[in-house]
Amino acid sequence: MAEDQGVELKPADILIVRSGFTKWCEAASQEERDSKIANADFWKLEWTGVEGSPKTVEWLWNHHFAAVAGDSISWEQWPFNPDWEIHQYQLAMLGSPIGEIWDLERLAVVCEEQRR
Repeated sequence: MAEDQGVELKPADILIVRSGFTKWCEAASQEERDSKIANADFWKLEWTGVEGSPKTVEWLWNHHFAAVAGDSISWEQWPFNPDWEIHQYQLAMLGSPIGEIWDLERLAVVCEEQRR
């Protein structure tokens, strides 16, 4: 996806993944948010995020990101793959902080204004 957008990934970059979660939160009614988040069975929730797999861990390692972040409720897809929990690899093995629930809609506006 980055290549398709003309973005060159470099060591020490911060990888930011925009899924549209915060946009959905702002557009959804309180009832919709409650039914999807607050009143839902935690283990049955489904969220967009990075895939928990050896391929993902290898890709993250090979790109040497300083940090990763996203706008979803979890950095990795939920339900996560218990055999490949990205948090364990990202934090402990790669030493890379994880940001979650970032308001990337506002950041997108600023980036558009600055043509970035």
